[in-house]
Amino acid sequence: MLTLSGLRESAEIACECTLAFTTPSPMLQCDICLDFKHLSCYGYLTAPIAEFVCYSCLLVSEKTLLSEMKEICKKRHILAFLRDGGNASDLGNHMTEQSTLHKIFELSVWMLKFLTKSLS
Repeated sequence: MLTLSGLRESAEIACECTLAFTTPSPMLQCDICLDFKHLSCYGYLTAPIAEFVCYSCLLVSEKTLLSEMKEICKKRHILAFLRDGGNASDLGNHMTEQSTLHKIFELSVWMLKFLTKSLS
């Protein structure tokens, strides 16, 4: 089920990216666990099909793959932030306390490698 960015304040956001941005973003609700996930973390630019199952429910018995998908979710979320006009040098200001500086640094290093590789 797709929920637009007008999410109720009491709703629980438990996305695999573990990044909590202060700017609102479109959300998906898992049909199994009912947790809300960031649309961009799943690689969607627009609403997907009517049914949605999150990685945590889909990969419950695949811990290694789930861990890898969580890292991909983080990278997708950061890339979506930048795609939507966010400034890389201002990234930390748009994240809440839940996101550590270490995560921001790791993702920044990954982005630089990705962009350098893409441009060459």
